Amino acid sequence: MSTDKNKLAVYLDELDADPFKACEIARALGLEHICLRRVWSTSIGRATDDACKQLIAAIRKAKLSVLIIYTDDGRCPAESLVYDQTIKRSLMIAAYFKARFFRPFVGLNATRLSGNQDEAITKIDEWMDAIGGECARTPAANSTVPLLEIDPDAEIFEASAVTELLNKHKSWKLLYDPSLLIAKRNQNPMERYWYPLRNRVAAIDLHDFKRGSGFVPAGMGDCLIDETIADCTTNRYDGWFVVEPGVARRSNPTMSRKEIAKAVIANYISVVEKTKQGATNATKRT
Repeated sequence: MSTDKNKLAVYLDELDADPFKACEIARALGLEHICLRRVWSTSIGRATDDACKQLIAAIRKAKLSVLIIYTDDGRCPAESLVYDQTIKRSLMIAAYFKARFFRPFVGLNATRLSGNQDEAITKIDEWMDAIGGECARTPAANSTVPLLEIDPDAEIFEASAVTELLNKHKSWKLLYDPSLLIAKRNQNPMERYWYPLRNRVAAIDLHDFKRGSGFVPAGMGDCLIDETIADCTTNRYDGWFVVEPGVARRSNPTMSRKEIAKAVIANYISVVEKTKQGATNATKRT
């Protein structure tokens, strides 16, 4: 397998709703790493024991490695954030798979609490402290890193505020997804978010958004995905890239999820190879 695939993973549910079929597709694509969000359309933190057992069987059969356990429990107003049994269960699943990242969907739509921004930020702080502390205290989970993903509508969004937040919660890293920056704010994602925060990023979602068309395969939109991959290659980024093919089918209904994922992977490898070759040629000229 090409070493350029060693840092690639895919959201399993984006390949097929049936985890057994999805695992087969992941293997056919030459991938070894997956990210778990749902089991038969149910959030993994709320899945039944039987569903989880079937998921484990599918992953073992395909000999895949789990990178991220995803929960969307942070997708709520700040006043509703709570460290509950669903998150604890997701963390236990992450520990079982020895997942490198436990990804609470933190701060998405974390709106102001009763019009008081300071109070909202305090609530977010407490929530992140509870999750980070559990990762540190629990032996089975102490290698698990919580990931923060920011939405343009979140209470905490600007790069300076995100930096301040991460300085307080040093165990947390970032998941970078530039698509909503284009979709909601029509901003340059590299200037506003990537350059100021790239040293905090542990994983990058590979999907894209094109003005006037909607979500498209990574590299075909306005999110500067190719430029981001090239910058990562040049600066020896040590994080991960996660293929997210499902949303691109909205504007490409004739392509299967597997076909979209295959195109995204091919584009990723092409950009990496061209960037490396360009650096080699530049060195030879000097």
